[in-house]
This record gives sequence, structure tokens and C-alpha cells, in this order.
Amino acid sequence: ASLKISLNDDLNFIVNAVKEKKSIVAGPEIMLGAGNDDIRKKFGVDYMAVVPLFSRENLQGVILADNLITRKPITSNDIKILEIFARYASDAIENSRLYGKLEQQITRLKEANEKIIQSRENLIKAEKLSSIAKMALDVAHEIRNPLTVIGGFANAHLRKSGPEDASRKVCEIISKQTTRIENAL
Repeated sequence: ASLKISLNDDLNFIVNAVKEKKSIVAGPEIMLGAGNDDIRKKFGVDYMAVVPLFSRENLQGVILADNLITRKPITSNDIKILEIFARYASDAIENSRLYGKLEQQITRLKEANEKIIQSRENLIKAEKLSSIAKMALDVAHEIRNPLTVIGGFANAHLRKSGPEDASRKVCEIISKQTTRIENAL
């Protein structure tokens, strides 16, 4: 975890293997070179195999293998086995990333579908409310027409009648109640 290598360090043998997209066995002549002391000290070996992990498009990582325990030389057969493993590991890493992206896209699609369903339900509600509002306007219109005639007749009678007229009180009640109904409509 403490090993950090800049990909701009052209003197580092790991960086060179990555840039050349080629597996190598680094021996003492390479390991002792400038820019490699930190790696040699951390691993405590003079020989190390470096196998880059490439997917179809990107660098996924690097496999570093040493011979610290066995002290056997790292052979070309060892490199071939590591390269086979590296291909499988690269594919596994790439597939994992692709599955993650696919999962994110599926989540976004589900959210979008939920929004579409909610919008559709809101539209249906709005259409129903619009139909109810239109019906309420039609009913109000149908009530208002005869009400206007009744109220108009009562108001006309009030203008013509005198204060002692017997029907005046009835016309006042009719006028007041028609105004109240019109305001409610």
C-alpha cells in the first residue's frame, strides 16, 4: 500500500514495462538503477517479474512477483504463467468495472422510469381534474342562467315597488339569496 510510482518516472523498470506493454524480469542491473532503490528496499530482492495488466483499452494494474522465499531464478515459463494469469485478472477487473457501470445505468433507468410513471399518473390526475373543472363550469353556467333571471326579476320588482308593498320582503329575500348563490358559484 505504501508503494507509489509515478508513471512519468522513465527510470523506473515498472513504468518502462507498462509503457512498452511488455513483461520483464528485472535483475540486479536494472533494480540497482536510479529510481528503483525504493522498490528494491521494500521488496528486499534483486530479481522481480513485472507483468502489466491490460484490458482491451486500459491499464488495469501491474503484477509484481519476486523470489524472496524460494530464491529460484524467475524463468520465461514463470513469466508465461504470470501473463496467462494477468489476462484473466485484467478481464476480471474490466468485467467488474463494466458490471458496476451497468448497475449504475440500470439504477438511473429505474429512476427515470419511476419519474415517467409518476409524471403519467400526474397527467392522468390533471386530466381528471380538468374534466371535473369543465363539468363544474358547465353546471355553474346552467345554474347561473335561471338564477340571473330570477334575481333580475326580483331586483326589477324591488325598484318598482314601494316600501309598503306586501311582496317587497319576499323579493328582498329572493334578491339576497340569488346574490349569495352567484357568489358561491
